[in-house]
Amino acid sequence: MQNTEVKILFFGSTDFSLASLTALHASKHKIVGVVTQPDKPAGRGNSIKQSPVKKWSTENNIRIIQPNKIKESSDYSFIFELNPDVIVVASYGKILPLDLLNSAKFGAINVHASLLPKYRGASPIQAAILSGDSETGISIMLMDAGMDTGKVLMQKSIAITDGETSGSLSEKLATLGADLLLKSLPDWINNKIEPQNQEEKYSSVCKKINKEDGKINWELKSSLIERLIRAYNPWPSAWSILKESEQVIKIHAAKNIIAKHVQNDIGKLFLTDQKNPGVYCGEDSALELLSVQPQGKNPMSGRDFILGRKSLLGTFFK
Repeated sequence: MQNTEVKILFFGSTDFSLASLTALHASKHKIVGVVTQPDKPAGRGNSIKQSPVKKWSTENNIRIIQPNKIKESSDYSFIFELNPDVIVVASYGKILPLDLLNSAKFGAINVHASLLPKYRGASPIQAAILSGDSETGISIMLMDAGMDTGKVLMQKSIAITDGETSGSLSEKLATLGADLLLKSLPDWINNKIEPQNQEEKYSSVCKKINKEDGKINWELKSSLIERLIRAYNPWPSAWSILKESEQVIKIHAAKNIIAKHVQNDIGKLFLTDQKNPGVYCGEDSALELLSVQPQGKNPMSGRDFILGRKSLLGTFFK
């Protein structure tokens, strides 16, 4: 198929997916359909929200398919009508049956945001930040029955810079993933790539994240908590509860500082030398809070937060 237009069926749901989808759309290949998650209620009013992929596909007049489930052959009968040459998956959000993956002539390719076999699973970007890794990357892989266990077509690494959040890193990896996808796809279709097995002894798995994962344990060392804050920015956000008022405070940015204190001070709010709120953490460490969001309020600087709430100094997060 050296000079033949390739018919692609794309599976994706998130902002991460969009970079690969728009790159494919701008290429010489043809997108015969886009499969994305069903519309879901979101926000305080539970208004129905479309995925970013659906919004873009609607604007660009691409056929949209939103199956509620995708387990039995009757759930994905559309694939036989569309008859794609290859399936491309980027952050779709559901496990796909092997029969579906094998239904296209050149199989199914996944754009995965880690250097496989490290961080297989649903949250590889957050896992890399939580672990304090200095680099991560993109793997373009063939999909099989396992979870991110297929052979790898191409990989490329990227540095994790100081202060990187999952939001900022996701944008970089999405762009890198789109670029690597466009490079690897024609080589795979024209038999110019020898897929490589993953080395199982180096494998690790990361879980699906939920809101409770963002709750801060102040007994931990501040460096670990600071990584959690960055890993869960923008979602689900790191958060804690003020003991006296039961108010939830989201913490969007913080800085490690050294602060000698006793065990009984852990979780206690104090004023730092920079006039920001600080919190005592485990192992004689502390966090300086740079950006916070009180419950029901907009995000604000740590300094603005404590200026209007000096009575909180000396009280505790729990």
